[in-house]
Amino acid sequence: MFSISDFIQFDEKDPEILGEYCYYDVGFCPGLIHRILEKNGIMKTEDPEKACVFVGSSTDNSIYSTLLSWQMTTRFMNTFSICSKGTYHRSMFLFSQRTGKWPCFYPKSYILPFQKDEFLNNYENGVTWIAKPINGSCGRGIFLFNSLGDVCLDEKIVVQQYITNPILYHGLKFDIRFYVALTSVDPLCIYIYDNGLVRLASENYPENFSNLSNLSAHLTNFSVNKVNDHYVSTNEMSLDGTGNKWTHKSLWKYLDSIGFDKRTILNRVENAIITVFIAARESLISQKKHRQSKELYGFDILLDSCGSVYILEVNVSPSMGTSSKLDREVKTPLVKDFFNMLLIPKRKETYQNNGATFPEINLESVASILYSLISLQDMVSGSFRRIFPQKDNIEVFCNKFEKPTELEKIVWTLI
Repeated sequence: MFSISDFIQFDEKDPEILGEYCYYDVGFCPGLIHRILEKNGIMKTEDPEKACVFVGSSTDNSIYSTLLSWQMTTRFMNTFSICSKGTYHRSMFLFSQRTGKWPCFYPKSYILPFQKDEFLNNYENGVTWIAKPINGSCGRGIFLFNSLGDVCLDEKIVVQQYITNPILYHGLKFDIRFYVALTSVDPLCIYIYDNGLVRLASENYPENFSNLSNLSAHLTNFSVNKVNDHYVSTNEMSLDGTGNKWTHKSLWKYLDSIGFDKRTILNRVENAIITVFIAARESLISQKKHRQSKELYGFDILLDSCGSVYILEVNVSPSMGTSSKLDREVKTPLVKDFFNMLLIPKRKETYQNNGATFPEINLESVASILYSLISLQDMVSGSFRRIFPQKDNIEVFCNKFEKPTELEKIVWTLI
C-alpha cells in the first residue's frame, strides 16, 4: 500500500514540504481549509491540471467530468439530493414510498403547494407546524403556525409537524451538530466525528411555548439567536457547558445527569444518518468518477424528551468559522482528520487505484482493493469512526438499499 500524506494542525511541527502538490479552489471555501492545506505544504494553484485536490462549494459537472485519475474533490456532484430542505424531503418521501415506512427520525412533512391536498387531509386544528423555505438557510424565512390562516398554501415551502417536547437545558431548547464524512458511495462508507457543537436557543421555551413568533425560543440557529440580548458567547474552552454554544463533551455530561445513555442516543443518531445516505445513494452514485469524491456534512439533530432523535436538516459546507477557541478546538482537528482520509499519497505516481479507474480485473480483486482503502482510512481517521459498513449492521441495513451493487456485496463479506 502506498505511503500517504500525514496532515497536521497549526500548533504541530512544520511538515515536509510537498512541492509537487497543489489544490484548486472552486466556489466558496472556508478559510480554515485554506490554512490547513497550506500549513501542510499544499499551496493554491490557478491551474486545475496541477491540483491533487479540488475544494469548494461548486457542483459544476465540468469539474467532475475532467478529473485526472490522481485528483480528488471534497464534494459529490449530486450532494444537494439531501442538502436542501426540499430535496431532503423528497429523498425521505421516496424512501418511505419504496420501503412502506416513514422514517422515524423525520417528522411528518409536506412540500407545498405540490402536496397541499395531503397536508390538508392530515391537518388538525391546534397542532403546531413549522414552515421552511425550500432552499433556505440560517433560519431565514422560517415561521411557526397552528392556524391555516397563517400560512399561504400556494407558497413553495416545506411544512413539518413541530416537535413540541424537546429536551431542554434550564428551559432552553438546543440542537446538536454532528459532523459526518461520506468517503465512498460504492461501497457506501460513512464515518462520524466524535466531537461537534451544541447550539442553544436564547429565550426560555416553556415561557414562550404559545408565542410562536418568538423564534429565539423556538429555533436554535446561531444567525437567529446571536442578535438576542440574552445570547451568551462561549469563547473559551473553560466555559464549555455554559452560554449558548457547547461541545459534545458537555452535552453527554448533561444528558447523563438527566438519565439518558450516551450509547443509546448515539446508536439512534448513527442509524438515522446511515438511512439518509441510503435514501440518497442512487442519486450520489450516478456521478461519473464518484470514487474521486469525499465530502464532509453537518447533520443537525434534535432530541425529544423520550430520547427520540430527529434529523432536522443535512448541511452541505457546514460552517467552519473559528472566531472562538471553542470553535477552533472542534473544527481544526476535524478538518485535519478529514483531509487525512482523502488518502493523498506522498508521490503522485503511487495514486493509481485511489482514483476512479481500475484495470480490467475481476470484481473480487476490485473489492479487495476497496476494502484495503477502507482499512487504510480507518488507520488515519483520527477522531472519525466508521459507522457503515460494520459487521454488526450490514444485515440490518442491506434491505433498505434500492439496489446494492455486486461490488458492494463482495466488500461486505470482507468487513
